[in-house]
Amino acid sequence: MRPAPKTIGIVLLFAFLLSVVNAYADEAGQDPTPDQAAAATAAGDTPAVTETYFDPELESILAVKERSRYDFLARLTPEEQHQLARMIKERVDDEAGVVVSIMAIVSRFVPAFISAQFADKMEPAVVARISDKVSVGKAIAIGKRLEPEFLAEVAVYQDPKKVTAVVEGLPDEDLTKITRILFDRGEYRIVAGFSDGLSPEKLRSVAEKINDPATLIEIARYMKNRDKTVKTAISLSDDYLLGFMNLLSSEEDYKLAAAVGRELDPDRQIRMLNRLDMDKAAMIASYYPPETIARIMEMAEDGVHDTYLYDITRILLERGDYQVMAGFSDALSVEMLTDVAKSINDPAGLIRIARYMKDKEKIALTAIGLPDDYLLGFLSQISSREDYELAAIVGQKMDIDRQISMLSRLDTEKAVRLASYYPSETLTQILEKSDDERLAEIAPRLKGCIK
Repeated sequence: MRPAPKTIGIVLLFAFLLSVVNAYADEAGQDPTPDQAAAATAAGDTPAVTETYFDPELESILAVKERSRYDFLARLTPEEQHQLARMIKERVDDEAGVVVSIMAIVSRFVPAFISAQFADKMEPAVVARISDKVSVGKAIAIGKRLEPEFLAEVAVYQDPKKVTAVVEGLPDEDLTKITRILFDRGEYRIVAGFSDGLSPEKLRSVAEKINDPATLIEIARYMKNRDKTVKTAISLSDDYLLGFMNLLSSEEDYKLAAAVGRELDPDRQIRMLNRLDMDKAAMIASYYPPETIARIMEMAEDGVHDTYLYDITRILLERGDYQVMAGFSDALSVEMLTDVAKSINDPAGLIRIARYMKDKEKIALTAIGLPDDYLLGFLSQISSREDYELAAIVGQKMDIDRQISMLSRLDTEKAVRLASYYPSETLTQILEKSDDERLAEIAPRLKGCIK
């Protein structure tokens, strides 16, 4: 076990930190008394709820593991936190940095294996500060001679940019071990921090060696470079990628998975869909661009089971994702859209999708391709002016005999109102068959709709 450095600088560091926070607390004021809180509530004041901000540099200096222990820092603005981090670093350098500076200078001249022997006897925080002051090449040379467990501890204290530069130069095996150690300790932010700066090749190599989708998704959640995460994911094997997608849970997870899916070629998208749980596939699809979903559905005959895609559509319908469905419905062919509509067999759902569709001509052609009972259920759902305008377009696509059948089976008031949206020539053609007993009840009122 390494002895902790007993320098006065450590004492001064924490004394300084506490004095700054306490001074700020005094200046900002103490928590309100119960009487004050009651008065504020009576006055209508509502305390604002804000997300706690941590300056990345300050978080690194303090080696924050449990953020809840540092909630008092929320009293400082982001700029004040940044200034505090700078002041702490300067104070440490003033009080205890002599040894660090000397070691950094010496490390430039002595062989790496000797520097490594010295480093191995020091605390990780001290080694981190020394490595921040030497060249990247020297830090890599020293790092190669240290145990991964020790390097993992150093990474917690080291400048994130320097960590990235150093681990990029380490052997893949060492970096894999360091990543596993940090992951086991829950240091996801540290791993994500240096992963953001790694080359795609290095990141892919480490991901393959770790071979653990759970590790990858946890790191990805903290990475800021989303493009790099996507490129890494699509470079992995189908089994690995499937494991990655099966661990999705939050909205951000599904957005990431959709970004990955969009970059896959159509054949691979189909392979993934066929192997994914239907609920997850539907969730991912809800974040796809409409054109992507349409392309996949149109390729059903090339690999994706029709029933599977219909089930995904049904799940989206149950979730009320009508705009999503309308988006890809606009991109489908009339034939495919008709097949989908028949498969879901939901007139109420179809009218809701139709309301969001931009291509009204397409939904009209789809509607007339449905059985009479289905079409009647669809028309029975109309309520708004836009609905009636759409239903009128549908009606005009039907032959006269079918129009009469639909009008006679509809609720009388709804049939008359629908007819009022028909062109006069269409109504005239319908009324020419006024001897049709199906029109006996509504024919007189239909005449009044002719303009």
